[in-house]
Amino acid sequence: MRVVRLKPSADSTIATYTSNTMPTYQIPEKPGHCRVITARAGNPLVTNNQTGTSKVLIPCKTLEQAKEICERINSGNHNGTINA
Repeated sequence: MRVVRLKPSADSTIATYTSNTMPTYQIPEKPGHCRVITARAGNPLVTNNQTGTSKVLIPCKTLEQAKEICERINSGNHNGTINA
């Protein structure tokens, strides 16, 4: 199993994946309100505009996927992890 850190801090959101599955992102207990933005490359990105350990950054392939993930996080329907 390979672990990819999305930012330099040790307690940050971590993406874990194996070769056959989608990445699994850990969501903090109180992520706050998430929204969909466009990254520099033009792909959608789910973020909550926070810093530190409660920061959420999830890159997505399509806008529909980003909206679905954002709704799941905002409604609390994630059990601490989300597959993207």
